[in-house]
Amino acid sequence: MSRRLALPIAIIASFLTIIAFLQLTKTPSLRLPIANSSATTELSQILREQNLAISSPLTLTGTTATAFISGLTVFFSLDKDINTQVRTLQLVLGRTKIEARAPKEIDLRYNKVVIRY
Repeated sequence: MSRRLALPIAIIASFLTIIAFLQLTKTPSLRLPIANSSATTELSQILREQNLAISSPLTLTGTTATAFISGLTVFFSLDKDINTQVRTLQLVLGRTKIEARAPKEIDLRYNKVVIRY
């Protein structure tokens, strides 16, 4: 039983460390929401700048923007700092490559990242 819990606990601890690091290294950045059409434009631009290719146009539902990146669905909160969410996404994608697990969804809307495999 303890072996089955060791990996999920290690993953959660890693993500908490990453989030704490991002909070400490926070720099002034773009803050959304703006007008809905410009919010998707700004998010698309930030994703392109970070070499994250969007495979279809962003969809906007309330304060949630949904992006499809390399067969992966990513949910962003427009109420939170977009740059921090994009950096978190990059760290999560790097971590999933190391673990050789391909997630289907990454949800960045909450305080803790939610990954669905």
